[in-house]
Amino acid sequence: MSKKLDVNKALYHAYKTGLPVKIGLKNGDTLENVIVKKFSDTSFKAKQNEPIEEGMKKLKTIVDFDAVDYVELTVKSS
Repeated sequence: MSKKLDVNKALYHAYKTGLPVKIGLKNGDTLENVIVKKFSDTSFKAKQNEPIEEGMKKLKTIVDFDAVDYVELTVKSS
């Protein structure tokens, strides 16, 4: 199951949880699992209680938010 969320919230959530994410760009391309691949480097792992601004700064180096059309987060259903 996937749900569409606010881009910033979805990306940050994916970053914090390591959940797979699909990012649709306005040019029609999609980036799948970008967060997981890019953030598997431990220096990019979210630290406990890290301010959301810090995480978003790191994300902006990877994804040009202006080019993002939608974000789909894979949600694990219980």
